[in-house]
Amino acid sequence: MIITNIPISETAQSRIIKQQSEATIQSFIDAVVEIVTNCDDSYKRLEDAGHRPSGQIYLYVKREKGGQCREFKIKDYAEGMDRLKLEEATAYGEKSSGFADGKGVRGLLGRGLKESIIGLGEGEIITRKNGEENYAKVWWDENQQRTRLGLGSVQDYDKQDEDMNNFIDSKKNGTFMKIKVKNEKIKIPENEKFIQQITDHYAFRDINSSKNREIILAFEDLGRKIKNIKPIKFIPSEGKLVVNESWLVPEHKDSVHIKIWESSNSLTSQPTHNNPFSRAGILIKTKDAILDNHLFKYDNDQAAYYFWGEVHCDGIAIKLREAVKHGKESEIIDLTRNGLNWRSDYCKAIQKVIEEQLTPLIQKKKKELEKGEKKEVSQATKKILQNICNLLDKFARSEFREWEGPLYREYQELNLLPAFTSIEVNKPHSLTIYAPKELCQAFGHKVTVKSDNSSVPILLPGSKRLSLLWNINLDQHPVNSDVYYKSFKVIGKEIDKEAYISCSLGNQKTESIVKVVQKIEEKIPDSFKKKKKGGFISNIVSNITSNPIQRVEYEEGRGEMKIYTQFPGIQRYLTSDLKEIEDREDSRAILAELVGEAFCKVLARKKIETSGSIGGAEGQIDALLSEVNNMQKKYLDKIHESISSYKK
Repeated sequence: MIITNIPISETAQSRIIKQQSEATIQSFIDAVVEIVTNCDDSYKRLEDAGHRPSGQIYLYVKREKGGQCREFKIKDYAEGMDRLKLEEATAYGEKSSGFADGKGVRGLLGRGLKESIIGLGEGEIITRKNGEENYAKVWWDENQQRTRLGLGSVQDYDKQDEDMNNFIDSKKNGTFMKIKVKNEKIKIPENEKFIQQITDHYAFRDINSSKNREIILAFEDLGRKIKNIKPIKFIPSEGKLVVNESWLVPEHKDSVHIKIWESSNSLTSQPTHNNPFSRAGILIKTKDAILDNHLFKYDNDQAAYYFWGEVHCDGIAIKLREAVKHGKESEIIDLTRNGLNWRSDYCKAIQKVIEEQLTPLIQKKKKELEKGEKKEVSQATKKILQNICNLLDKFARSEFREWEGPLYREYQELNLLPAFTSIEVNKPHSLTIYAPKELCQAFGHKVTVKSDNSSVPILLPGSKRLSLLWNINLDQHPVNSDVYYKSFKVIGKEIDKEAYISCSLGNQKTESIVKVVQKIEEKIPDSFKKKKKGGFISNIVSNITSNPIQRVEYEEGRGEMKIYTQFPGIQRYLTSDLKEIEDREDSRAILAELVGEAFCKVLARKKIETSGSIGGAEGQIDALLSEVNNMQKKYLDKIHESISSYKK
C-alpha cells in the first residue's frame, strides 16, 4: 500500500485561506488588533536583543459615509523584513511570530498579516531591513477564485501614495502596509468611538500603556471632510487593590498570580462577553500576551462590573507551545482569536481559581448596593405580576415551538425547515424556506410550495383560505445578506395524517414531512429550565440597589425579572413594593415597557443561540438588535395591552 497526502487542488487551498481569513477577521478592529500586535512583536524582539527602537506605530484610516472603511495603512520602524522573512510572513500556515520557538510575543501561531489582508480586501507591503527593500502584494482574485501573492521590488508600489513615498524616503528599517478594504461587510465607527475601541481593547492595554510605545492614529472621515490626528494612550481605571496573591491551579501543577482592583464606580453597563472594550473584567495574561478578558459566571451580575484585574499564568504559554507541536492548539485557544477555549479542562481549572477570588468580593458588593428598606408586596400586586408571568410564559412557549431550524448559517442549497415536524390538529404551524443568494440570482425569488395531502393544506397569509399550491416570494434576510427566506403556515385538519410539503426553485427541490397529532406537549429548552417552581418567567421582583447600571434585568438561573426602582426616571412611577401598578395607569405603562424590554431581549438572544449566530462580535450585535426589533414588533403591544387593561 502506498501512503501519500490527500491531494488538494489550488482552488480548494485558496478557499480554505479565504474562509480562515474571514473566520479570523470578522470586524475591522480584528484586523487592527492582528497587525498592531505584529508591529509590537517586532519592537519587542529588538528590545530583547538590547536595542532601543522608537516604538512608533502609525495608523491611517479613511472612513466613507455610512461606515465603510475605504483604506487602512499602518507603519512601524521596527525590524523590517528581508525577502525570506517577507515570504514567510505572506505564506499560509507559517509560524512566523517567534512564539513557537519560545519567544514571549503576542502573534501566536503566525496568524495575522495575511488573514488581515485577505479578510479586508487586498494589501501592499513595503519593508526595509538593513538597506534591503522588498515589496509584496496580497489579494483575492474574484475572477479566478484564488488567493494571489506578488513579490517584487519597491519600484512596484503605488507611487501616487504620499505616505508610501515618505516611508521610502526615510531609509529606516521598518514596514509599511496599505490595505484597500473591499469587504463590504466590514464597517468602522466614527472617529471618537474608534478611538475608544483601539484605546480600550483588551489586547492593546499593555501596548497603549507602555512608555516604550507611541501609537498615533490619523482618522480621515470622507463624509464629514475632516481629519484628526491623535496619540492613543490607555490609562487604567482608578481603584483599590483588593487581591494580590498567587494560587495553584488544581491538578495541573501550574500557578497563577491574581490582581484585582475595586472601582468606586461601575466600569461598564453590559457583560464583558463579546465586548473586548469593557474596562471591567479580568485580563488573562501569559508571556507578554493578553489573551482574554472575562468575568465568567458573573458576566451578567452588575455587582461584578466594579472589578477589574489581571491574571498572569505562564503555564498557558507553555501548554500552548506544546500543543502547537502536536497540532492541538485549539485545546487552549479559540482559533478564531476570540480568546481562550474555556471548554478545555485546563482553562476551566484556571476559571475556577479566578471565580473563587471573585465570589466573596462580588457578594460583599451586592450587599453594599442593596442597602435600603424594601417594602412588602401586596397580594393584589402579586396577582398582577403572576398574570404577567403567565402571559410571558405563553408567548415564550409559542416561540420555542417555532425554533426548530437554524436561522443564521450558510446555505448552499434550497432548504425547508424543519425537515420533520409534528403539528397539533387545527393549529397553524410555521415552516421556513431558506435559499442561497446565488440560487435566487439565477432563478428569481419565487418559490413554488405544494402539499400532497388535502388534510394538511397551506394557510394563505392574511386570510383563512387554504390551498395545496402556493407561490411565495422570498425576502433577503435582514442580517445575513447571503440568504433569502420566507415563512409560511400549514394546518392539519385530521389526526394521524402525514403530508410531504415540497418547495422548488429553479433546478432545486426540498421537502418537509408534516404529521398531524392530537396534542403536543409543550417543552422548554434545557437552558430555560428552572430549579425552582415556575416557568420561563418565574417571578417579577423589585430591586432597590442604589445607582444601578440598568433598568431591568432577567436572571436566567432563577427565571426572575428584576425591576431596578432606583434607576433614574423609574422611581417616578414605581417604588420597591410596585404597588403603584394597582392604581396608576402610567406606572402600569412603565412596567409593561420594562417587562417587554427584558422579555424581548432574552428571547432574541436565545433564538440566536439556538439557531447559531453570525460570527464576530459586531455580527452578533447586529443579529441581536435585529431579533430584538422583531420580538418587540411581535409582543410589545400585546404586553402593554394586557398590563394596561388591569382593573381592580
